[in-house]
Amino acid sequence: MACQQGGDAPQAEAMYREAARLAPGHPDVHHLLGLALHQQGRNGEARLEIEAAIKAYAGAAHFHNNLGEVLRASGDPEGAIACYRRALELEPRYPQALNNLGLALHATGRASEARDAFARIVSAHPDSAQAHNNLGIVEQSTGNLEAAVASFRRATELAPEQPHGWNNLGAALQAAGDLDGAGEALERAVALDPQAARVHYNRSRVLAARGDAEAAETSVRRALELDPGEPEFHVQLGFLLRATGRFGESVQALRAALEHAPRHPIAHNDLGVSLLMLGEFEEAEAHLMAAVEEAPGLAVAYENLARARRFGPGDAPLMQRLETLLSDVRISDAARMHLHFALGKMWDDRDEPERAFRHFESANRVAHARGGWDAAARSRHVDRLMAVFDADWFRDRSGFDYGHPSAAPVLIVGMPRSGTTLVEQILASHPKVRACGELEFFANLAAVMPERLGRPQEAYPECARALGASDMEAIARSYLKETFRDPGGAERFTDKNPLNFDHLGLVAVMFPNARIVHVTRDPMDTCLSIYSTHFTRDNAFAYDLDDIARYHRDYVRLMEHWRACLGDRLHEVSYEALVSDQEGRTRALLAYCGLEWDPACLAFHRTRRVVGTASHWQVRQPLYGGAVGRWRRYAPWLADLRDKLEA
Repeated sequence: MACQQGGDAPQAEAMYREAARLAPGHPDVHHLLGLALHQQGRNGEARLEIEAAIKAYAGAAHFHNNLGEVLRASGDPEGAIACYRRALELEPRYPQALNNLGLALHATGRASEARDAFARIVSAHPDSAQAHNNLGIVEQSTGNLEAAVASFRRATELAPEQPHGWNNLGAALQAAGDLDGAGEALERAVALDPQAARVHYNRSRVLAARGDAEAAETSVRRALELDPGEPEFHVQLGFLLRATGRFGESVQALRAALEHAPRHPIAHNDLGVSLLMLGEFEEAEAHLMAAVEEAPGLAVAYENLARARRFGPGDAPLMQRLETLLSDVRISDAARMHLHFALGKMWDDRDEPERAFRHFESANRVAHARGGWDAAARSRHVDRLMAVFDADWFRDRSGFDYGHPSAAPVLIVGMPRSGTTLVEQILASHPKVRACGELEFFANLAAVMPERLGRPQEAYPECARALGASDMEAIARSYLKETFRDPGGAERFTDKNPLNFDHLGLVAVMFPNARIVHVTRDPMDTCLSIYSTHFTRDNAFAYDLDDIARYHRDYVRLMEHWRACLGDRLHEVSYEALVSDQEGRTRALLAYCGLEWDPACLAFHRTRRVVGTASHWQVRQPLYGGAVGRWRRYAPWLADLRDKLEA
C-alpha cells in the first residue's frame, strides 16, 4: 500500500500478487490489486480482481464504488452507475460514491438525477467545496444560472485557494451577464494558477464581451501556448480575428481547430462564416453542411447556410429538416429565430412570398422580444442632432480653421440595406481606393466624447459644442491614423458604416474635403429588406415594422437637414438609378470622388475582397434589377408599413 500511495503501481502489483499467493481469496488483496492495475490503465484485469473481491465479500461499499470507477474508465457508464447505487445502498451517506454517481449521471445527460446526487452531498457535507462546485456545474449545464452562481460562490468561500472554483464562478457570471463580476473572478483564478489554460480562455471570452478585442486575443493566445491542442481555444481565436476584420487569419485559426477536432461543429460553422466573408461560397457551404451534420440542432449554422447561395426546389429535403426542427417544442427561442430567418430567405429565393413572410414575422417576433428599442428616444435624439449641428454650427466653423485638409475619406451613408455595400464594392474596384468596411470610429467617438471633454454631465451631441479647432484636428488625425496609416497607392478610403448619417455634422467640419456619398433606395424595398435580415450588429430597430418605419422617417428628416446645411457636398446615389444606368451613375460617382474612370468599377462583382455584411453574396453577382420593387410581391402584408412611411 505504501508503494501504491507513492505512485509505484507496478511494485505494488507485484507485492499484492505475492500476498494473494499467501492468502488466496482474501477480498482486500483482490481489491487492492485491482486498484493497482487500474492505476496502470489495465482496467480489464482490474475489473476481474475487484469483482473477485466483491464475490468474497459483497458488503464493502468502497469495493462497489471502485468497481464503478473502473467501469467508468472502461467506457461503461451505465455499469458504473449501477455500482455507485449499490455502494450507496450499503452506505447511504458515502460522499465519494455520491460524487461519482453525480459525475456519471451528468456525463450521460441525466442532469436532474445528477443534481439530486450532488445536493445530497451538500446536505450531508455542507462544507464540501467540491460538492458545491459540482452542483454548480450541473446547474449551469441546465441553464439555472442563478443557482450555479450561488453554488460556485459557496465553493470559493469554502476553498478560496482553489483556482477552478473561481474559474467556474467567472464562467457562470459571464453567462449570467455580469461581466464585471466575471472579470474579477477570473483575475483571481489567473493569480492563483497562471498556468491554467482554461482560465485564460474564459478570461478571453469575458474581455471580448466587454469590447476589449486586443486583450481578449492576448488571453486566448496565452491559453493556446499552454494547451495548443484544445480546439475551443482555436475557435475563440478565429472568432476574435473575424470580429476584427482579419478574415484570412481567422480561417487559419479555424482550420487549426479542425486539425485537432475534425468533427467540431462550431469550428465548421465559424469557418464557413469566415469563408462567406471572403467570397469562397462553395467551400463555405461544405463546412456549414458539415456543422449541421455533426450537430443537427445547430440552428445558427442553417441561417449562415441560407446566406451562401440561392435556394430552389432541389433544396426541399434540407428545408424540411429545418421545419422538423421548428416543430420541436424544446428548442430555444434563439434557435427558433435562426431557423425562421433561414427558412424565410430560402422561401424568398423560391419566390414563395407568403411562406417567406410568415417565417420573417416569426423570426422578428423573437428578435424584437430580445432587444429593447425606444423609438421615441431615437426621435428625440434626431431632434437634438439637428438642434446642435444647425446652420450656425457650420457657418461658425467654415473654412479650414477646423479639422484636417485630407481628401482621402469617402463616407458612404444611408439606411441599412439601401445599397451602401454595392456602392462601396464599386469604389473598391478602383485601383486608387481602399475599402475599409463599416468603421465604428464616429459612433465610438460620440460615446466617449462627454468624458474626454471633461463634461460627463453633458451628453452627446450637446457636448460637441465644446470642441475646439485643436480637438477637431486631433480627432481627424486619429481617424486617419487608424484607417489610412499606410495608403500605398490608394488616394481614397471608404468608411461604409451606413449609420454615420448621424455624424455628418462632425464629419463635414472635421474633414472639409471629405466626400460624403448618400445612397437612397425605395423606402418600401429598404424597409422590407431590413425586416428580412438578421443583423450581426446592434440594429435593435430592425425587428418590428412599426419601429423600422419610424426609424426611416427620422432618417429622412435628418438627411433633409444635412442637405439644407451641406448642399452639394452630399452626393446622392439612387439604387434604382444605378441599376438602370450603371455606367452613367458610376462615372458620376467617380468624378465626385476625384477619381479617373476605370472600367473595373463596372465589373465590381469580380473584385476579390472581404465583405463583412449581410450583402456578401449579392455584391459578388453582376448588377441586376431583381431587387427593385421587390416589396410588391409582399404587398398584401405591408399595407400598415406603407401607411406609416407616408404619414
